[in-house]
Amino acid sequence: LGGVFKGKPLPPALSTYEFWQLCAARRDYIGLQLAAWEQTRNETGTGRPVDALLCPPAVYPSFRHDDQQDIFHTGLCNLCDWPTAVFPVTKVDPALDTVTSKRTEFLSEFDRINYERYDPEVYRDVPIAMQLIGRKGEDEAVIRMMEIAVEALNSSTAAEQ
Repeated sequence: LGGVFKGKPLPPALSTYEFWQLCAARRDYIGLQLAAWEQTRNETGTGRPVDALLCPPAVYPSFRHDDQQDIFHTGLCNLCDWPTAVFPVTKVDPALDTVTSKRTEFLSEFDRINYERYDPEVYRDVPIAMQLIGRKGEDEAVIRMMEIAVEALNSSTAAEQ
């Protein structure tokens, strides 16, 4: 194909065979993820696998328009066709969410970039969210579990006031 889109070169075109190889690799990866999810039945004490995963959607509060972006946990969900619900939990508060020490060692280049771009004043009131991840085909269960989580957050907030 070639060409440029939004100032970036397009990736090279794939042959039909190469495309199907990617599809097969994706299918195999999804199978491994499903097997790992099913294995949780040995850990729950109920004999059932976990219903959902609760995790942050990313390692930062939100993107600014000019930030480098990464897909983190949401990308895995897209790849595996897992239904998810992302919901706000709190907001950045510069009085609480300060940078407490100067770091010189980082886990990766993105870790360094993420650390260096954080400024509590720039991110003031930006939502901090959680993501609830369910199994493929359990969209309604994810919606209900998210509603329960939001209700719990709201009642916790009301109790604090």
